[in-house]
Amino acid sequence: MNQDELSDLIVSTRLVSQARIAALAQPAMRRCARCGISDAALGIELDGEGICNECRRFDRSGDLLAGYFRDEQALQTLLAGRAALRRGDYDCLLLYSGGKDSTYVLYKLIDMGLRVLTFTFDNGFISRQALDNIRAITTELGVEAIIAGHAEMRQVFHESLSRFSTVCKGCFKALLDLSLVLADQRGIGTIVTGLSRGQIVEERLKYFYERQQWDQARIEAELAQGRQVYHTMERFAGLDGKPFEDGAIFERVSLVDYFRYSAVTKADIFAELRRRNLRWTQPTDTGFCSSNCLINDVGVSVHLEERGYSNYEVPTSWEVRLGHLERGAAVEELAGVSDPGRVDKILRHLKYVPRRRPAQPGLIAYCVLREGASLALLERTLARQLPAGVAMPRL
Repeated sequence: MNQDELSDLIVSTRLVSQARIAALAQPAMRRCARCGISDAALGIELDGEGICNECRRFDRSGDLLAGYFRDEQALQTLLAGRAALRRGDYDCLLLYSGGKDSTYVLYKLIDMGLRVLTFTFDNGFISRQALDNIRAITTELGVEAIIAGHAEMRQVFHESLSRFSTVCKGCFKALLDLSLVLADQRGIGTIVTGLSRGQIVEERLKYFYERQQWDQARIEAELAQGRQVYHTMERFAGLDGKPFEDGAIFERVSLVDYFRYSAVTKADIFAELRRRNLRWTQPTDTGFCSSNCLINDVGVSVHLEERGYSNYEVPTSWEVRLGHLERGAAVEELAGVSDPGRVDKILRHLKYVPRRRPAQPGLIAYCVLREGASLALLERTLARQLPAGVAMPRL
């Protein structure tokens, strides 16, 4: 719809006598001078100094947020206590992707003297180099490694993209459901994740942080309750939550985020991997935000197209605020996708067509209202009459 057609449509409402359309200049996307998040991300605004509202809030409340995190001694005590309750041969089940973070965690758990079983969820798009890393390192350590998939991942990915504009939500659900069942079957009382601190804030603490609720006992209780709700109510193809409905499994198997207890930086992780002279190698066939997954870039691309910013903006900005990542490295990770051709090929395989985001309100309509009319009434009327995909102009 061109500007003349839009003007005619506005006049046809009979709420205005005249309408003229002009273009609004669109400001260029800006990034926070401190954490690197863009002002395209939902709810993000930059002040006169170029600092985002989340960084300003962190200045005020960061110490309270830091109270959730612990040290490695607390982790050793926790895991030792859980190991004493095991019903099988292993102390813990590590969710092992073959990426840098979970490889680092694997070695640290072995250093603690724990008997570790690793579980790798093959979503059908795991880097071959990442799988080589998994086999080489677990063989070297004498660790049993289980690699399993889910038969309906194509549909899971399609549903995840449709609902969340990212592939990660559906993939995580499959990973967490399958690993929970496996741990229980093998008599393992603890699942260890490699969620980064930024992901922990986004996935675990965002609710409490926004409400400034920092009673640790309450947080632990509500997270435990939320975990059960998640497994039973968050559903995707072939993942209906039925194995978890009675809640008993959550009494037998707990979940521990390793990096809640470790403030190690990304640079420290790479240095440790080099120091150990490991068999781990950085895959060259993945995107900027992953060291193990080929489909990750699809989620990044779709989120950018449908929502206007990367799904990694928020967790990556938290990595910077919490001192895990330098701002420059964060901005590099948010550069977009590394292989657009592969993204298009995978989208065709999934039979998913990204929904084009309605154009940002880039037009202003100057209107002469008729007596008794209001801009609010005009906006409501236009909302019913504008063709799909045509953005509401500023009135």
